[in-house]
Amino acid sequence: MKHVLAFLLRVVVFCAVILAPLKFAWGWSVPALAPGAVEQGLVAGTISLFTALKLAASISMVGVVLYVAFALREVPVGDFFDPQRPLLPDSKRAG
Repeated sequence: MKHVLAFLLRVVVFCAVILAPLKFAWGWSVPALAPGAVEQGLVAGTISLFTALKLAASISMVGVVLYVAFALREVPVGDFFDPQRPLLPDSKRAG
């Protein structure tokens, strides 16, 4: 139960941090990057706060899952792409 609460707390914090920049960036960048699609109604030029909240929650859940995955591997994020580092520690290798 403690881990579930910690997961949810991280999702809420990540979501709060992502929400405002996401809403601002959508309204600023999407009409500039895809003006034709916005004109034709294929892509929304602006999004509501509720839609931004849903997107931020989705992004936050993915971010927290990745955060937990890296924490369980006890690997700093920068070391993950080090080609010299084995994917599994010696104690977890088969054989």
